[in-house]
This record gives sequence, C-alpha cells and structure tokens, in this order.
Amino acid sequence: MRFAQSLHMNASSAVQAPSLARMVTEMTAWRDKAPNEVATAASLSRSQKLALLRDMELDAEQLAVAEEENMGGGEHASLRAIRQAIHSVESQT
Repeated sequence: MRFAQSLHMNASSAVQAPSLARMVTEMTAWRDKAPNEVATAASLSRSQKLALLRDMELDAEQLAVAEEENMGGGEHASLRAIRQAIHSVESQT
C-alpha cells in the first residue's frame, strides 16, 4: 500500500489523476500475486517489479516481527521467496 500512496503523493497535476489512479489500481492488484509472478510479469518494468517486491519484503518483515511479539500477522509470502524474486529481477539486464 505504501507504493500506491507514494504514487498519489507524486502526482503534479489534476490532469494526471485519471491515468495515475489507473496505474495505482493496476499496481495494487499485483500486490496479491506471488513474488515469482511479479518478477516474471512482462507487463511490469524492472523498476515497477523492484518497487512492488521491496514493498512486499517490508510487509513480510513487519508481519514477522508482529508474529514474534504474539500480535498475529496474517498471510504473507515468505521472505525467502520475496528475496529470491528480488535477486532474480536485479540480475536481469
């Protein structure tokens, strides 16, 4: 969600709002995918993939901390799978 919020904050004019809103919606939908799906998505740029995967990584880290503190976490992709996907995207040329 932080990724979507940062996109909203970077809008410089009302004219950009419809296309920005569409992009935010599309990017938010990717957050429900498996990390390897994001890493191999042909429709996403390398920077979009990395932004999504790093956001997923942060969420997974925060959920792990919450679980360690007996606060419950919820479902999330494993940090290992996310980090493997990040490495895969970073190694693409």
